[in-house]
Amino acid sequence: MTQQTKRPKHVAALDGIRGLAVSLVLLIHLQQTGVVPARFHIMNVMMHCGWCGVDLFFVLSGFLITLGLLDSKGASNYFSAFYMRRVLRIFPLYYAVLASVIVCSFLFTRYPIFPAWRGWIPQHVFFVENWWMPWNDLSNNILAHFWSLGIEEQFYLVWPACVWLLPRKRLSVFCVAACAAVLVLRFYVIRRYHPLSLVIFMNTATRVDTLIVGALCAIVMRNATLLSRTRRWLPAITAIAACYFAVVAIGVSGTAAQIYYTQTLGFTALALTFGPLVMWAYLFNGTGNWYDLLFSVRPLTSLGKYSYGIYVYHYPVLVIAKMMFGTNSWFGHDTFRGLLFCFGAVAAAICVAVASYELFEKRCLRLKRYFVPTVLSGNDSASSVLIAAGNSPLGG
Repeated sequence: MTQQTKRPKHVAALDGIRGLAVSLVLLIHLQQTGVVPARFHIMNVMMHCGWCGVDLFFVLSGFLITLGLLDSKGASNYFSAFYMRRVLRIFPLYYAVLASVIVCSFLFTRYPIFPAWRGWIPQHVFFVENWWMPWNDLSNNILAHFWSLGIEEQFYLVWPACVWLLPRKRLSVFCVAACAAVLVLRFYVIRRYHPLSLVIFMNTATRVDTLIVGALCAIVMRNATLLSRTRRWLPAITAIAACYFAVVAIGVSGTAAQIYYTQTLGFTALALTFGPLVMWAYLFNGTGNWYDLLFSVRPLTSLGKYSYGIYVYHYPVLVIAKMMFGTNSWFGHDTFRGLLFCFGAVAAAICVAVASYELFEKRCLRLKRYFVPTVLSGNDSASSVLIAAGNSPLGG
């Protein structure tokens, strides 16, 4: 006898974590437009720190996806349910935007906002753009942010088989070993290539450990003994990892040196900082403590709900907005008009994302009900947080 996986209580704080991540991404990309006057050095530095928003997305993605895979392991439609749900969430919006960009790149050739390297269309079609982007000019590229979607989709392609084939104890060992191997690889690559290269930042092989840290957090969450032993150490892990970044930012002089320490141990430390934050959001769900209330506030959860659309649309909106206003004398100098530019661009991206979700994406998401994992009725792991938490962060 089989039954469908039960839909658990929604974890609002995880939507809040997703909302925080997309807010960080908005900040870094606004800062990169150059609209913030250079005299506001501290503001520029703070906004530039938003680059870590994608890492928070990665940790949350690995966490949610692995929870769902662990809970549906043994289902007769384990693979088909997972991949069809991913297709329904990611593909419609991704390919709709990609198709629009492809058409516009042929119609509006005089505008230098489209990818210019050879073969960019098939690379984006098959989600392997992140392997080519570091070797090409990404300035004003309207699809420059799609590299992270490529990493996630490549991870989704392999990870379900790992969860299916490995027992949980071996899976946790595999996660630790994989993270260590990726760390060694980053040290090698950063010595082989220039420290400022985007190869380390965008390549799946050098960034997948962030997703795996999220997966390891999910494995811990599903092991009561391991969770009880680990939970007391989470504050220390977060504090030590965060202190590493403080030391790099304050104690290390020179941009090249800071990037070196960030792209090696830094990515690992960042993942170890975000992992406990995600676990706490899940553990404290419904408790009403300050952490649960903080990440359950309506603005953050609303941003989280539409985060996939905001992520996909915001960069094209910013590129087009800069093309329209970037040549004006006030751009990058006038504070008031700069603020209007920022708020207007963000508001436009959010409005487009909300309309896209309500009018287009939601229709595709309704089809997910036909692809719920089915398990033996005696299986206690029937609940699937993947369903309740809205699936992948970048995938909404």
